[in-house]
Amino acid sequence: MKKGLLLSIILLLFSLIPIRFQAEAEAPIGNYLILNGGYLKSTTDLNYSPSAFTFETWIKPVSVSGIQTILSIGNKNTRRFHYEVGINGGSLSLRYHYGIGSQNVITAGNISSGTWSHIAVSITSSYTRLFINGIETYSTLGADNLLPIGESLTVANSYLESSGASNSFKGEIDEIRISEIERDVSTLWDNGTYHNYLIPDHNTVILWHLDESRGKTVTVDGSHNSFNADLVGGDAKIHFYGVLPSPTPIVFPTSRWQLPTLPAISFPSRYVTPRISVIPTVTYAPTSAPFPTINRYYRPTRPVYSR
Repeated sequence: MKKGLLLSIILLLFSLIPIRFQAEAEAPIGNYLILNGGYLKSTTDLNYSPSAFTFETWIKPVSVSGIQTILSIGNKNTRRFHYEVGINGGSLSLRYHYGIGSQNVITAGNISSGTWSHIAVSITSSYTRLFINGIETYSTLGADNLLPIGESLTVANSYLESSGASNSFKGEIDEIRISEIERDVSTLWDNGTYHNYLIPDHNTVILWHLDESRGKTVTVDGSHNSFNADLVGGDAKIHFYGVLPSPTPIVFPTSRWQLPTLPAISFPSRYVTPRISVIPTVTYAPTSAPFPTINRYYRPTRPVYSR
């Protein structure tokens, strides 16, 4: 009886392990970008060779058939791509140039359609590694003299912006980070770092959280470089997750009547309010000798006559 109960518990725990890892693999952070033929474009001013290169992101492809470009970095003037990451027949694909004319092309692992997968690639002088959901799916020799991370950078299209709709990645994408150092992808996955917002550091070249609301046509770079990116193709082909913004709501007046507040009236400066001066009280004083005083008239006394 006890052995049967213990066996049931063990089987239950093992049955929950795949569910746990599947739940962890379906964890976009906040909003995300939906691609249906449109693409994201940006430019950088970086013209030096980085010591390493790492690209990390979450993807949920509609389909995994054919060749689909996820990231493309190159120089339009020389018409030479520097780094390209994509899907090739259901596998993760990486190709990059280094040195004068050398190139590495790697395709490995399995990517599923309709589910979120975390993909990453890293290149150093010693190793080139590919990761799917934190697991290293392939490792080979690295390369020196890596090409600059620029100047043209696109997501879901060629850096030349000339790929047809059949060659572009279609699906959903979230939390894109490009770095000029090697990131320990497996450890970051085990620590749950990719299930939270990534934090930029001085080695971060680009960090797009892709958390803008639908209707926005620019995504903001969270790194110190401020390499923002434009959404190209219109809302039907590329937009952030969410419904279209509703128009400004109409606010109807309430039934209670309120006395309107009249605007304050101010006169131009030329109209000056007259100042009313107080009229002083005038006291008249003689300016010459006073008039003589006129005495009352007295009739003179008659003289006395004797008879």
